[in-house]
Amino acid sequence: MKKADRIILLVILLAAGLVALSFFIRGQEKEGDKVLSIQLAGEEIERIPLVEENIGRTYEVDNPLGENTLKISEEGVYMAHSSCPDQICRHMAPISQVGETIICLPHKLVVEIKSDTSQEGLDHMVR
Repeated sequence: MKKADRIILLVILLAAGLVALSFFIRGQEKEGDKVLSIQLAGEEIERIPLVEENIGRTYEVDNPLGENTLKISEEGVYMAHSSCPDQICRHMAPISQVGETIICLPHKLVVEIKSDTSQEGLDHMVR
Protein backbone atom coordinates (compact mmCIF):
# COMPACT_ATOMS: atom_id res chain seq x y z
CA MET A 1 0.00 0.00 0.00
CA LYS A 2 1.46 3.31 -1.06
CA LYS A 3 1.26 6.61 0.78
CA ALA A 4 -1.37 7.96 -1.67
CA ASP A 5 -3.53 4.85 -1.07
CA ARG A 6 -3.40 5.40 2.68
CA ILE A 7 -4.40 9.05 2.29
CA ILE A 8 -7.35 8.11 0.07
CA LEU A 9 -8.44 5.43 2.55
CA LEU A 10 -8.20 7.90 5.44
CA VAL A 11 -10.30 10.48 3.56
CA ILE A 12 -12.96 7.87 2.78
CA LEU A 13 -13.10 6.72 6.41
CA LEU A 14 -13.39 10.31 7.67
CA ALA A 15 -16.19 11.04 5.20
CA ALA A 16 -18.05 7.89 6.27
CA GLY A 17 -17.63 8.86 9.93
CA LEU A 18 -19.03 12.34 9.29
CA VAL A 19 -22.04 10.92 7.44
CA ALA A 20 -22.72 8.47 10.28
CA LEU A 21 -22.40 11.26 12.86
CA SER A 22 -24.83 13.49 10.94
CA PHE A 23 -27.43 10.67 10.86
CA PHE A 24 -26.97 10.13 14.60
CA ILE A 25 -27.39 13.84 15.39
CA ARG A 26 -30.40 14.16 13.07
CA GLY A 27 -32.04 11.13 14.72
CA GLN A 28 -31.55 12.69 18.15
CA GLU A 29 -33.27 15.91 17.03
CA LYS A 30 -36.34 14.03 15.82
CA GLU A 31 -36.84 12.14 19.07
CA GLY A 32 -38.45 15.04 20.94
CA ASP A 33 -42.03 14.95 22.12
CA LYS A 34 -43.75 12.29 20.03
CA VAL A 35 -47.35 12.75 18.97
CA LEU A 36 -49.71 10.45 17.14
CA SER A 37 -51.23 12.19 14.13
CA ILE A 38 -54.50 10.73 12.82
CA GLN A 39 -55.29 11.91 9.30
CA LEU A 40 -58.49 11.21 7.40
CA ALA A 41 -58.62 11.90 3.65
CA GLY A 42 -55.50 14.06 3.91
CA GLU A 43 -56.67 16.21 6.83
CA GLU A 44 -55.41 15.82 10.37
CA ILE A 45 -58.37 15.12 12.64
CA GLU A 46 -56.55 14.46 15.91
CA ARG A 47 -53.13 14.73 17.60
CA ILE A 48 -52.49 12.53 20.61
CA PRO A 49 -49.34 12.98 22.73
CA LEU A 50 -47.49 9.70 23.18
CA VAL A 51 -46.93 9.97 26.91
CA GLU A 52 -46.98 7.40 29.71
CA GLU A 53 -50.57 8.33 30.67
CA ASN A 54 -51.92 7.31 27.24
CA ILE A 55 -50.52 3.76 27.29
CA GLY A 56 -53.39 1.28 27.26
CA ARG A 57 -55.92 3.69 25.75
CA THR A 58 -57.91 3.01 22.61
CA TYR A 59 -59.12 5.56 20.06
CA GLU A 60 -62.08 5.08 17.76
CA VAL A 61 -62.02 6.62 14.29
CA ASP A 62 -65.44 6.57 12.65
CA ASN A 63 -66.03 7.89 9.16
CA PRO A 64 -68.51 7.19 6.35
CA LEU A 65 -66.14 4.59 4.88
CA GLY A 66 -65.84 2.47 8.03
CA GLU A 67 -64.57 2.11 11.58
CA ASN A 68 -61.03 1.79 12.93
CA THR A 69 -59.76 1.29 16.48
CA LEU A 70 -56.23 2.29 17.46
CA LYS A 71 -54.54 1.04 20.61
CA ILE A 72 -51.50 2.53 22.35
CA SER A 73 -49.38 -0.09 24.11
CA GLU A 74 -45.86 -0.45 25.52
CA GLU A 75 -44.66 -1.71 22.11
CA GLY A 76 -46.20 1.21 20.20
CA VAL A 77 -49.41 2.09 18.39
CA TYR A 78 -51.29 -0.55 16.40
CA MET A 79 -54.61 -1.04 14.64
CA ALA A 80 -56.72 -3.20 16.97
CA HIS A 81 -59.83 -3.30 14.76
CA SER A 82 -60.79 -2.26 11.25
CA SER A 83 -63.96 -2.84 9.26
CA CYS A 84 -62.10 -2.73 5.93
CA PRO A 85 -62.28 -5.84 3.73
CA ASP A 86 -58.55 -6.55 3.30
CA GLN A 87 -57.38 -6.10 6.96
CA ILE A 88 -53.83 -5.17 5.87
CA CYS A 89 -53.69 -2.31 8.39
CA ARG A 90 -54.43 -4.74 11.24
CA HIS A 91 -51.46 -6.92 10.33
CA MET A 92 -48.93 -4.08 10.36
CA ALA A 93 -46.41 -4.08 13.20
CA PRO A 94 -46.84 -1.54 16.01
CA ILE A 95 -45.27 1.84 15.26
CA SER A 96 -43.17 3.67 17.84
CA GLN A 97 -40.60 5.84 16.02
CA VAL A 98 -40.96 9.25 14.39
CA GLY A 99 -41.90 8.87 10.73
CA GLU A 100 -43.50 5.43 10.99
CA THR A 101 -47.05 5.05 9.66
CA ILE A 102 -50.04 2.73 9.55
CA ILE A 103 -52.26 3.22 6.51
CA CYS A 104 -55.79 1.96 5.87
CA LEU A 105 -56.39 2.71 2.19
CA PRO A 106 -60.06 1.65 1.99
CA HIS A 107 -60.89 4.13 4.79
CA LYS A 108 -58.44 6.84 3.62
CA LEU A 109 -56.84 6.78 7.08
CA VAL A 110 -53.19 7.53 7.87
CA VAL A 111 -51.78 7.14 11.38
CA GLU A 112 -48.30 8.64 11.78
CA ILE A 113 -45.91 9.33 14.61
CA LYS A 114 -44.57 12.86 14.42
CA SER A 115 -42.32 15.02 16.56
CA ASP A 116 -43.41 18.35 18.01
CA THR A 117 -39.81 19.59 17.90
CA SER A 118 -39.38 19.11 14.14
CA GLN A 119 -40.59 21.68 11.63
CA GLU A 120 -43.96 20.73 10.13
CA GLY A 121 -44.14 20.41 6.38
CA LEU A 122 -40.40 20.63 5.69
CA ASP A 123 -38.72 17.46 4.48
CA HIS A 124 -35.85 18.94 2.46
CA MET A 125 -34.61 22.34 1.47
CA VAL A 126 -33.90 22.82 -2.22
CA ARG A 127 -31.66 25.59 -3.48
